[in-house]
Amino acid sequence: MFEHLLRENDLKVRLQLYGLEDVDIQFIKEQLEGAQPTGSTAWPYTGRTKEKAYLYEIIVNNRNGIDVYKWDYLARDCHHLGIKNNFDPSRYMKFARVIEAEGEIQICIRDKEISNLYNMFYTRYTVNKFAYFHRVTCGIELMIIRAFVKANNHIRYKGKEDIESLNEDEGRPKSLDFGIYDCHKNMAAFTKLTDSVLFTIRTIELPDKPPEEKDEKQRWEDLKEAKEIIERIFHRDLFTCVYESQPRAPKDLRKSLDIVEKTDIEETVFQKMKDKTELGEHDIIVKVISLHFGMKEENPVERLKVYSKQSLNEARHLKKEEASRILGPVNFNEVLVRIYSTLSKYKDKDLVEDRSRLIRKAADEILEVKPDPKTPQPET
Repeated sequence: MFEHLLRENDLKVRLQLYGLEDVDIQFIKEQLEGAQPTGSTAWPYTGRTKEKAYLYEIIVNNRNGIDVYKWDYLARDCHHLGIKNNFDPSRYMKFARVIEAEGEIQICIRDKEISNLYNMFYTRYTVNKFAYFHRVTCGIELMIIRAFVKANNHIRYKGKEDIESLNEDEGRPKSLDFGIYDCHKNMAAFTKLTDSVLFTIRTIELPDKPPEEKDEKQRWEDLKEAKEIIERIFHRDLFTCVYESQPRAPKDLRKSLDIVEKTDIEETVFQKMKDKTELGEHDIIVKVISLHFGMKEENPVERLKVYSKQSLNEARHLKKEEASRILGPVNFNEVLVRIYSTLSKYKDKDLVEDRSRLIRKAADEILEVKPDPKTPQPET
């Protein structure tokens, strides 16, 4: 995208007026990607030398996740969602120092500021749990995805020829006609893919009956289904989350499902649900939500170097228990399994409750959830 903006707006010439050369443009690109671990001692970047390594921890910090990108979206989203943000970035800036630690120049923080950082990571967890991965939000997302899949081959966006769209084998342009799912391959097409695509699908005019020609009939069926899904969103007739598991550690969930590390949990649960309930992909959707501090099972604070008041230029590793025994959680990654029903609460209202009970019963058995003895059980 950055390259596209440079080309389309002739920004290289303008940047040169401010003393920014090709090496600075390269540095901006590297900043946007963040420093990636290579396993090599050789410095992999050309935008800045190794002595300026700490600059690669400002925009996107892959070392411990403390970066201005995160500060920006937390401040923005907490403000608009009414969620309190207890993290104070100005205080972090006050106590941040650039120090050489274990042969690397990196940004270190005063040891007493660990509580402020836990506030940041917990705020991230909070907005993920109660906003980004709210069960209704995810239900709408699943509906949009399903509508886009159906409309993908029938709604096209024109791109422009560029270096990335050249066929390496033949040296000629690839197709510059992109579907919804392929727009990211060409930035000119991608910039045209806005929220308006929902209204484009919703307002497409279709004949009352399907055409007889095979391809046109397929187009009619796909767009009709996509339109119906988008229409349901606008009428708040959403896919309903009928089951949500208790938060569990990923390894515990895999153990209960009897699957190995790399096996897909969503696919496993779906297949087991399909076998038990005889419901298919048109009836239910399994969604696994992973909530963590940004580094899955790891505690990002433990990947940070700190300094003390007595030794301002000496950085060291600070273990969680050294900072506090009550600040950080014991587990840093939890997963929730959700099962959505695609039934319409208006058209299928007689089936909704029966199917919900069926799904919940099957899911409890699959995920080995035992009933609470204090909770009265329905008679069979």
